[in-house]
Amino acid sequence: MKSRKVQEAALASKDIPDFLEALDAYPGKLQTKYAAKLLLLTFVRKCELIEAKQAEFDVDAGIWRIPAERMKAGQEHIVPLSTQAVECLRECFRLAGGSEFMFQHGALDKPMGASTLNVVFTRSAMTGSRRMA
Repeated sequence: MKSRKVQEAALASKDIPDFLEALDAYPGKLQTKYAAKLLLLTFVRKCELIEAKQAEFDVDAGIWRIPAERMKAGQEHIVPLSTQAVECLRECFRLAGGSEFMFQHGALDKPMGASTLNVVFTRSAMTGSRRMA
């Protein structure tokens, strides 16, 4: 008999400020924190974010063009960027250290690991939930 994967509860909108506070206190890399914030600011899928390349962004125009080959539907996706997202991205460009990837992990030629953000969200949600209780 197959075991069913347990899905984590969604973060309620009223809990987002506490979650963001817990995320700010998270002891991990600054680049990882920015990636987590950008997921909340852009509503893209995790794989689209962690595989993002610097060339996809036009922060002056406030646009992120995700190429069709990286999209599930096979069509280019244009993401409008808020002021907060642009601020995060400007820091990410600075932190990228010459990598084509916005969020590299270890070697400059590889994107952040797929499970990295899962760990951040789990730990920050646990810390935030203590404040929410």
